[in-house]
Amino acid sequence: MEVKIKINILIPILLLSLGFLMPRISNAAIINAASPAYEDVSAAVAQANYEDTVCIPAGEADWGNNTLNITKGINLIGAGTDKTIINSAPAAYSTSKYLIAFSADKTTAQNNYQFKLEGFYLKANGTYPPYALLLLANHNYANPLTKIIVRNNKFQQLSKISSSCIGIVHDLAVFGVIYNNEIVDGSHAWRFLGGLSNGKNVVYWEPGSPYAMYYEDNYIHISESWNTSQIIIN
Repeated sequence: MEVKIKINILIPILLLSLGFLMPRISNAAIINAASPAYEDVSAAVAQANYEDTVCIPAGEADWGNNTLNITKGINLIGAGTDKTIINSAPAAYSTSKYLIAFSADKTTAQNNYQFKLEGFYLKANGTYPPYALLLLANHNYANPLTKIIVRNNKFQQLSKISSSCIGIVHDLAVFGVIYNNEIVDGSHAWRFLGGLSNGKNVVYWEPGSPYAMYYEDNYIHISESWNTSQIIIN
């Protein structure tokens, strides 16, 4: 009887201890958009919860003047740069116009949820370009995001445009890696907004640490000999 009592006490303690060592179980779901059309993609994104994956099928869609706004840390996955093609044609030029705009909400920032964009061909094909094809933003300055992943995409802006039109814009407190993308045309490949000088309390660009945005193995080029300065603006 004495042995049985000891076993009954030790087993719950052992299980409780092992519980601290077990990884967090994710309830992430996979949501399939019906098509690449803006209405179907935005409906799938609205349905998604934190850490979910939204898959966009192959096909080409014109989103016109629409912007896909994302606030939750999710994975947005296309079928490939030669398969999932999204066109942007804003009604007018505006520095607040984006094709895809990720701006983290408080829950995403506090939990450092990952945002990933992969497998798209995003391009401007109207009279006016979007200011940028992709916005990565986090205004929760006390909670920097360090798990931004943008990979295996193609970004193509309009050529021969006098106004700024950019591939990717970073707006503070967003860190991670951008790699194996093709960035074509536009005035600049990417731009960083904000900084320590504007008084915002945010960890900002510490190379070699998680608090930096790493660009790796991206192919940046122009389709015509018109803008030899294209690369970056700050």
